[in-house]
Amino acid sequence: MIRDKVKHFVVGLLATMVFLEIGLAPIVNFALVFLIGIGKEVYDYFDYGKFDILDILATVLPGMIVYLLTLTVQ
Repeated sequence: MIRDKVKHFVVGLLATMVFLEIGLAPIVNFALVFLIGIGKEVYDYFDYGKFDILDILATVLPGMIVYLLTLTVQ
């Protein structure tokens, strides 16, 4: 279970880094990573009947951290 959450976190982190590198605003970055997390869970639900909110949270966490840091650094 923890290994799965780490995988979601790493994917969210990589997506966040790519979106930052191409110059997207932090809020857009967060929104896109959130959509990736939701999309993966919707796919999982239709594929094998499981929708896990904690997987979404693990995916979104890196984008959320970056967004919150940008709010405090300004």
